[in-house]
Amino acid sequence: MDASTLPLPVSVADDPLTMVNKRVFLRDVDGYRAVLVDHHLYFHYQLGQRAEEALIIGILLHCGLAGPVDLARAFGNDRTTVYRIGKRFKEEGAEGILPAKRGPKGPHKIDRSMRKQALRLKEKGLSNRGVAAHFGISEKSVRNILREADYNPPPPPSLPGCEPEGSGPNETTKQSVESAPLKTKSAASPRKPRPVAEAVSPRVDERTDARFGRIPEAAPVLESGSNLRFLGVLLAVPAILDLRLLHTVKSVYGSLRPGFYGLRSFVLTLVFMALLRIKRPEGLKGLPPEILGRHLGLDRSPEVKTVRRKLAEIADRRKSHEFLVEVARTIAADHEDLVGFLYVDGHVRAYHGKRMKEKTLIPRNRLCMPAMTDYWVNDASGDPLFFVTAEGHGGLSKALPGLLNDIRGIVGEDRRLTVIFDRGGWSTSLFTRMKEHFDFITYRRRPYDDLAADAFHPHETSGGKTWSLADEEVELNAVGKVRVVVRLDEMKDTQVHIVTTRRDLSAVEIVERMVTRWRQENFFKQMRTEYALDALISYEMVPADPMRLVVNPERREIEKQIRRLRKRICDKELEITKRSAKEEGRPTLDGFKSAMWEHGQTLADAKKELAKLTDKRTGIPKHVPHRTALGHEPMRLEFERKMFTDTLKMMAYRAESAMVAAVAPHYRRSADEARKLVCEMLRASGDIDVGPKEIRIALEPLSSPHRTAALGRLCAILNAQNAHYPGTDLILRYGVRGERDVANSTPSSCQEF
Repeated sequence: MDASTLPLPVSVADDPLTMVNKRVFLRDVDGYRAVLVDHHLYFHYQLGQRAEEALIIGILLHCGLAGPVDLARAFGNDRTTVYRIGKRFKEEGAEGILPAKRGPKGPHKIDRSMRKQALRLKEKGLSNRGVAAHFGISEKSVRNILREADYNPPPPPSLPGCEPEGSGPNETTKQSVESAPLKTKSAASPRKPRPVAEAVSPRVDERTDARFGRIPEAAPVLESGSNLRFLGVLLAVPAILDLRLLHTVKSVYGSLRPGFYGLRSFVLTLVFMALLRIKRPEGLKGLPPEILGRHLGLDRSPEVKTVRRKLAEIADRRKSHEFLVEVARTIAADHEDLVGFLYVDGHVRAYHGKRMKEKTLIPRNRLCMPAMTDYWVNDASGDPLFFVTAEGHGGLSKALPGLLNDIRGIVGEDRRLTVIFDRGGWSTSLFTRMKEHFDFITYRRRPYDDLAADAFHPHETSGGKTWSLADEEVELNAVGKVRVVVRLDEMKDTQVHIVTTRRDLSAVEIVERMVTRWRQENFFKQMRTEYALDALISYEMVPADPMRLVVNPERREIEKQIRRLRKRICDKELEITKRSAKEEGRPTLDGFKSAMWEHGQTLADAKKELAKLTDKRTGIPKHVPHRTALGHEPMRLEFERKMFTDTLKMMAYRAESAMVAAVAPHYRRSADEARKLVCEMLRASGDIDVGPKEIRIALEPLSSPHRTAALGRLCAILNAQNAHYPGTDLILRYGVRGERDVANSTPSSCQEF
């Protein structure tokens, strides 16, 4: 602003002056106020403009021309207001003084996707009022959307024989050409697929019907194609059907809300993701949706936001535990020979966020940090059967009673099972409770005496090795007599004691069952690295059990102080002992007196303090409710989505294990490479030919001839099952491109089928 823009001259002598200080004056002239500094015009503004006045006050304060007290008096403002203006101008400048834009500050309700859907609905013939009711907006907003998009409604259809005069063939052609851009995309010009090798024509009509709830979900429609990526994942479909996963999930959840992606396609998507090592929903961003969509029998696979929305719908039903139990019951019923021996162990999942404070030891990292503990039950082959997520970290011995009750409900009350676990579950009180319904095999916890060397005798194992074993009976407190099988390791000169209640098994089988517990450890490693078992699927928090007993933090702090005091007392006593000895090691009275003179008082004070802390600890309970320990309501990580996705990963692992078992007899290095081989098969590309009764899949050869031969044998085994693709009546037929089908002796290339 400069003085030439002032509407009235400032040299009028009759105008009153308001003094701010010796340098700054204010003069009001016909609704305007001029600010004079050293009798020169610096600013002027219209009276009543609060924003401009606040800006001038901020400039005067910032330049040091006037103080806040003088400005508050001269401008008629409160002193706090002037201080606030100065602080805001100093931190944010003029932008902090001027008012912000009026109107809503948040994102607009009508986004780009809503505009596209509104135009699509209008093309379908829906009225403005119907579109507004569908999105929950006003009809005026719909008109604004149409006006911004330059939308022109299509002309009404003319009845036969009612053409206007002069409309001949040429006129009809002209009208059709002029009205061509106004036709709907689905009727006149179908949307073209994206330039992706796996892309098919978009199913716009079905998506629109699903959007309005006219269909429960889109039906799978597979189309023929060549060089399709990750087509090998369809090798797992017979194993998935054999596990009855889709039947179980439907019996528990029924169906999801009407939409293009239903329960079948959603579950298959998550299972295919696990088999292809797509570890999180966000991993779908790195894969064109047409690839998995082609294997699902759809035009596209669900995007990340759709997967998240479906998981939220699953979590709202609170049936994840019921689903897990039903899956375990199905496995137990179909594989009765594998559930006679069950391996139980805990898996600690590290937590790297800021919401959980309860810590525990992570053995593989040798660190104590926030974590959650899952207790898994695996069958005799090492494949997963059931798991629970524990609140807190009471240890395996504390979690086993509840876990055994769940196992009894899954397997049944009549069958007696053998549970195998490590030393973490050692508890004589637990053994007493288990003896009625369960047998157990576990390592013996020390202290115990080793056996004499003549107690061991050589035994030949099933693998052709020779072990030195001893078979004894021992008495355990409150348990009675139990069997102890001891293995002698002559190289390390150590003895491993194994305690069991099974007396009908040989000593070699007892040791072999205990040694194969490492299958469960291998399962944990595989799930952690390949399936992202430790990854969180949701970061939400839910209320935890407030009455769960935890260690009293007050008592824990006192025990820390007691340990420090005891160490200090021990150090002082050791120092006194060293000072009271001569060079030859004989104690002397002079040395003792000298040491007591220097450390005696400190030692006495430490012992008094130790006695006080010990008395204080006596009156403090060891455990208190979780709510009392925290001082507020406890929270835990939301587990519904995690349990649901982990159950599907568990089933994907079992499906992969079934394929490994089928390949193992036909692959020489199956013990070391079978699972990696199956993973390569699942990621193989290939061709698909959809016929009236069959879906013929020809996969490309693998990296070497012997691996390709193993793939051919697996295809022959799968063809013998005559599995149908889920949701259709089409039989799946597998083969290797360029070779003949092993089962039917027919060419397996799609061009030769």
